Amino acid sequence: NFIVDNKLNNQKIIDQQNIESDTVFSIYLDFFKIYNIKENFIVDKTPQNFKWIGFIKIFFPGAKIVVCSRNSKDNCISLFKNDFPSSMMNWTFDQEEIAEYYNHYQELMNLCKDKIPNEIYDLNISTSYNKMKFDTFGSDFKSYFNTPQTRIKIALGSTKLAKNFSFNISAKYHDKFYWEQSGFMDGWIDSNTTFDATMSFAVPKINANIKVGGVNIGGCEYQNMPGSGFIGQQYYVGFTLNP
Repeated sequence: NFIVDNKLNNQKIIDQQNIESDTVFSIYLDFFKIYNIKENFIVDKTPQNFKWIGFIKIFFPGAKIVVCSRNSKDNCISLFKNDFPSSMMNWTFDQEEIAEYYNHYQELMNLCKDKIPNEIYDLNISTSYNKMKFDTFGSDFKSYFNTPQTRIKIALGSTKLAKNFSFNISAKYHDKFYWEQSGFMDGWIDSNTTFDATMSFAVPKINANIKVGGVNIGGCEYQNMPGSGFIGQQYYVGFTLNP
């Protein structure tokens, strides 16, 4: 037990860390024996885990921290509209407390990324659903909406995976949709999935940065609108010098 007077006791944590046998790790694994879990990899996605990242890295040094992010406004609204039974979630009943909690979360994550940058990965997933509804069924009105019904983007990256190195990979998808435009041709735009990736290498001695990446890696050519040119694969190398 590392709690003394309702506060974490730093000395107790240090003492436990210096013990050759990792008691905390062993106790944690014992919980899984109850459910006969034998997988080599375990994902613990408890929402409050971000508070214990430093603690986790001390007693579970092999753990990988993946920060799953969403739009901040969507996140806060979702917290406010849901009724959480736990007394630890009472702060979600007040909009100002939600905003304050979210700001503390951002501050703590920035601190963790500064202290253990090569241990944290950022995972971002965004989706959108767009569909026009008309008051009159079968209306021939042209809205020129020109937006796929479904869009999905998934990105994984790390700002400092290793010393002077960062990366980002992403996948984007949209379904098939009909494009309408006044004075020019209409037509269907096929569904499409693209994969992009970038790697950045910092060169501190000369205050420079080297960036290598690709867009639509391994993908087929596609159009953004009827009559436009086709977009294929693109690869690039960039060098930035800040004297």
